[in-house]
Amino acid sequence: MRSAILAAKQLGFEFVMACNTNGSDKEGYEEDCKSYGIRLEHICFNRNPFSSQNIKAYQQLLELMKKEHFDIVHCNTPIGGLLGRICARKTRIPCVIYMAHGFHFWKGAPIKNWLLYYPVELFLSKWTDVLITITQEDFELSKKMKAKRNSYIHGVGIDLSNFVRRKSADRNVELRNELAIPTDAIVLLSVGELNKNKNQKIVIRAISELKRTDVYYVICGEGELFDEYKELTQKLGISDKVVMTGFRSDVYEFYRMADCYIHPSIREGLPASIVEAMATGVPVLATDFRGIRDIIPNRERLFDSSSISDTVRVLNNWLNESSDDSEQENGVVDYYNLDSVVNEFVRLYKSI
Repeated sequence: MRSAILAAKQLGFEFVMACNTNGSDKEGYEEDCKSYGIRLEHICFNRNPFSSQNIKAYQQLLELMKKEHFDIVHCNTPIGGLLGRICARKTRIPCVIYMAHGFHFWKGAPIKNWLLYYPVELFLSKWTDVLITITQEDFELSKKMKAKRNSYIHGVGIDLSNFVRRKSADRNVELRNELAIPTDAIVLLSVGELNKNKNQKIVIRAISELKRTDVYYVICGEGELFDEYKELTQKLGISDKVVMTGFRSDVYEFYRMADCYIHPSIREGLPASIVEAMATGVPVLATDFRGIRDIIPNRERLFDSSSISDTVRVLNNWLNESSDDSEQENGVVDYYNLDSVVNEFVRLYKSI
């Protein structure tokens, strides 16, 4: 939550970040904390709500709050929001903020999500002074909760300093050569972990049904489905048209290369990669899901995450169209950049 940190520092607040640093770049975390002048406390949160590890996390967090006597607790993530609000309640912290990056229940969500997550969020909202949501659909849902105040903020704030708006003729020939992609090919790009939720499989299958030799699909990311996707491309006979790069730290160069960014996720909050693509001036196709609807103005570019035929339809429509709505998209991007969101947090913190 860089935006919240910057807002707090701007107002002269002391900031302590409590999170699970295992499996992350701990040295990088520590360097960032040093540069921002904040303290890092390790709490062994586990994303699985049924993990016994969260019992220890609860004890660690409760001890930290008892020791520090914080004025404000700002919780993120479902588990952080659960344990943070319980511990804040027990230690009588004056103000509790919870930022929902995407409720696990939504219109059309599995009934088990509503049965498990909705009652918990509804109950905990009674212990919440400010409930922040980052999508319009979640904001409407938040009005049914019991928080003292609901607030809508445009995401976490995205640093777009590296994502320079490209010229229309720029195809990043050097990178295309590195990936063995012809300079005159049409390149679709996805950025993200290779997992079931990110759903890159549907684009791979759609590419095979397009029956076009000039369309290539580049996936930046690594994950558990890497080998499965490799096998799928070979089975479909399009292994030369699908490039899987693994992890890349220079994704901004890939946006410059792409003709279109495609985001096929099954479930999303507010995806940063879409905003990054828009900031670079790349057209975006994506699944029809809550936060995505907030940032893509052209509804004709949204498709059903479970339908290969609908994905093919939207791809074909885009391949055959000549309109350019990049200026409209650029106006949307302004709301989500880091400076804008920092200002939103400054106003929120001041009001508290």
